[in-house]
Amino acid sequence: MVFLLVMFTAAAFLNGATDAANSVTGAVSSGVMRPLPACALAAAAQTAGGAVFSMAFPAVTDSVSRLAALPENGDVRLRVCAVTLLTVALWASAAWAAGLPTSESHGLMAALSGCAAASGGSIDKHSWLVVALGLVLSVAGGALALPALRLFSPAGKNIRLQSRFCIGCLCASAFLHGAQDGQKFVSLAVMCNITDSRFFAVAVCAAAMAAGTLCGGGRIVRKMGREMTDTDLYTSCCADAGSAAALSVLTVFGVPVSTTHVRMSALTFAAAGKGKRIDRKVLLSLAAAWVTTFPVSFFLAKYLWIGWDFIVNCA
Repeated sequence: MVFLLVMFTAAAFLNGATDAANSVTGAVSSGVMRPLPACALAAAAQTAGGAVFSMAFPAVTDSVSRLAALPENGDVRLRVCAVTLLTVALWASAAWAAGLPTSESHGLMAALSGCAAASGGSIDKHSWLVVALGLVLSVAGGALALPALRLFSPAGKNIRLQSRFCIGCLCASAFLHGAQDGQKFVSLAVMCNITDSRFFAVAVCAAAMAAGTLCGGGRIVRKMGREMTDTDLYTSCCADAGSAAALSVLTVFGVPVSTTHVRMSALTFAAAGKGKRIDRKVLLSLAAAWVTTFPVSFFLAKYLWIGWDFIVNCA
């Protein structure tokens, strides 16, 4: 059980390093905040988001819990948990090394389904249709950055107002990341009986994500806010506003989406709307990471399950 708790913490930590860092991209790239205080503020906000939604409004938790029906055997469930978390950790580590902001929460859902397929469980097709819908809505939600360009144009020269709004959007994005991804990790802990206390799972997950954001977010900020496009304050405000609006609606309705996907879509739309340069190679590499997360995580988990006894004996 201690091993599972360590794996759970490591996976949440990597999520904070590769996924939660998106929330600080605008503020850091536009020069409103320095990386360390921005990450600290984001860590506090995502902790609050995970706690509030996991405890009081667990709609996303319920959606994830219905994805796969696992065997009732307690040992099997613990093995499912171990393989799922190992899969997430391996994929997240590879993505972080490449500087790619992938979705560990989508990796978690795919790995959970892979384990269910290998262990004799079942996969709920309706729930996966909701996840697929979430992928589409991630891009559509990012398009909300376009009306934001018009809405905020009168304030385009008010640097002080933009800076305050940018910080507010950072907090909103981080809060909603905690609400989305925090619920997904907590749902795994509850499904696989890592702990009997939902509050304990929320606390561990929030602390690990916060630490990950503080330690490893710089690579993702550079990739999205500088290499993909030149992010200025105005563009960042519009992208953050669009992504925060989309995530708010999707989270309330319990649609599991990736904050990475929504944030990147919003930044792309905002940059395109302002006629800014967009590095297509970087954009395609990020999109490729989206597309490969599901099949790689599913089959990696499936084959790790099959070879689990060999792995344990070697260890």
